[in-house]
Amino acid sequence: HLILEWSLDVSQDFLDEELSWYSGSQERDITAARGKLVVHMFNHQTHHRGQVHAMITAAGGLPDDTDLFILN
Repeated sequence: HLILEWSLDVSQDFLDEELSWYSGSQERDITAARGKLVVHMFNHQTHHRGQVHAMITAAGGLPDDTDLFILN
């Protein structure tokens, strides 16, 4: 719920601004538009949800339905 609440207040101006940081994995300074980083955040979250789903299934569990059109 925290991400949803945060996303409701995100403006286009915020998304258009650039953010700079030092990447330890790339060993260099990086600058990118916040909008691109927000897309990355949601994409990466989806990646980890898939990993958890695979681990539950591999352990013999039956995860809840993840089809968005079924969920309310």
